[in-house]
Amino acid sequence: MSPSLRCKLLTETIIPCKGIKRIRIVDDQGVSLGPNQIGEIYVHNGLRWKGYYGDEEESRRIQDPEGWFHTGDLGYFDDQNSLFVVDRIKDGLKCKNRTYWPSEIESVILELRQVQNVCVVGIFNAQVGYEAGALMARSSDDTISEQEIVDHVANRLPEEHKHLHAGVFFTEKLPINVNGKTVRRKARDLFMTLKAFHNGQV
Repeated sequence: MSPSLRCKLLTETIIPCKGIKRIRIVDDQGVSLGPNQIGEIYVHNGLRWKGYYGDEEESRRIQDPEGWFHTGDLGYFDDQNSLFVVDRIKDGLKCKNRTYWPSEIESVILELRQVQNVCVVGIFNAQVGYEAGALMARSSDDTISEQEIVDHVANRLPEEHKHLHAGVFFTEKLPINVNGKTVRRKARDLFMTLKAFHNGQV
């Protein structure tokens, strides 16, 4: 592919991946997004898919009439046209009628060198939806405070619905499964227990 073609097709890129001809990033309305804008990843292999047997509705949801497969993954192209996968759409949480993804907030928190690991969870608030809260793993000699983390997120992510309105709590280690992956549901339960203890409810 020539450099000029790569420039023109920045959000609909031909890449050297077997079976995939083009990739584009789109918003909720199916409009292509530019570099460093997060949206759903669509892929095109140049072929028509017969779909799931007996499930036309699900088949149409996955591949649209133009042949694009809707992956359900969120991602973006950077300025060098490299593709980054951010999260699954189904993992998004709504606060103040706007959607956020925990992984985006986690990546910002992990910029802080004092943080070993973090899991962002959604804590339900009847007035606004699921407020973000951070469960942190840190070493015993770290002195970073909850407020420093809250302020860092607020400075890096100006959209208010992404702020840590549910708070920050520390633990020695995050709950993980046998593969070493953080179990978000258990992390949320631990966060709620720590929050209740902090509020004198335990």
